[in-house]
Amino acid sequence: CETDFVGRNEKFVELAKNITEFLFDKDFSTIDEALNLEYKDSKDLRTFINENISVFGENIRLSRVKVLKAQKESEIIFDYLHFNNRVGVLVLIDSEKELDEEIKKELGNKVVFQIASMKPVYLDLSSIPNEEIEEQKRMAFEQAKSEGKPEHIAQKIAEGKVLKIFEESVLLEQPFFDDSMKLPKFKDYIKFMESKIGGKIVVKDFARFEIGK
Repeated sequence: CETDFVGRNEKFVELAKNITEFLFDKDFSTIDEALNLEYKDSKDLRTFINENISVFGENIRLSRVKVLKAQKESEIIFDYLHFNNRVGVLVLIDSEKELDEEIKKELGNKVVFQIASMKPVYLDLSSIPNEEIEEQKRMAFEQAKSEGKPEHIAQKIAEGKVLKIFEESVLLEQPFFDDSMKLPKFKDYIKFMESKIGGKIVVKDFARFEIGK
């Protein structure tokens, strides 16, 4: 939807919930495949969504779909939905050790709040497409050159700027949101929890959704 007003509407929330439950066990890999699935009264999902545009008076579309599946017992999916339904988070974690309920709650809360509040785009540095890295480097290099910096200095400045840019958008490299724990980066929190349970913890994938984004 396009506005918070509709996003908070009980009927829209119910609609979104029903579609989510419908897609939960379906086999698809793209938005088009999901929209072509037969939904209600032999209509495909695309037709059903389009018919509801007039009900809410604004455009409604299925713009993103992310499926996370726990493939083994050691994998856990945590979820979070902000109180105003504007932001939702899913995250898949693999823990070498079995987690008791207290640790699971602590870990899950910190991880989903990190993603909800800090808005990461990528999981780790290796997740960033090479072409995006090179484009950011080129732009930073050209800017430094335009300011009269020698080429070798401009290159170093560009690399530093690019690292800073991606530190803000890469989950594991981001500053940790909970200042009270005195941990500089989110990956340091993961290391802290690994020492607490005596085993490895891997954040395998995540999704963050926000109305209008």
